[in-house]
Amino acid sequence: MSRLNRRIDNVNTIEDIIDLVYAAALRLTGDSPKGEVLARKALKAAVKQDNTPNVRTALQCLCAVFKKESAGKPVLKHSGQNCSSCNNYTFDVQGIQKALLCLGPGERLVLILREMWGLSYAEISFITGMNEKEVSKTLASGRWSLRNCFDL
Repeated sequence: MSRLNRRIDNVNTIEDIIDLVYAAALRLTGDSPKGEVLARKALKAAVKQDNTPNVRTALQCLCAVFKKESAGKPVLKHSGQNCSSCNNYTFDVQGIQKALLCLGPGERLVLILREMWGLSYAEISFITGMNEKEVSKTLASGRWSLRNCFDL
């Protein structure tokens, strides 16, 4: 059982689900107002799908809404080490958040699910609808891009 499974199994109240979805939405968007809108849409979709949604349903809806919202939006591209688009961010919470926003939506989503929530590849696959090989490739690509942001 992964860390997240144990953590998710302890999420028993709707308040805990809302907190978890909002925290993930904030990391995905990097902005409180945008994160709140994303979280509201995801929670609304989760309630529509299941009157009393659980945390997995809420995360699935968050992923679906985020993918839909970010489809077709331009993404900064990394040009390798010393990438001018990310300006070698500082290795702190704000710098990490800014660097996350330089990633493509898929990379950002998979990285947050893996590193922030500790999901296994199988869990990420289930929640995002990607197969495990895609999850692995996307995670590796996202990690590589983040390394370039911090000149590691």
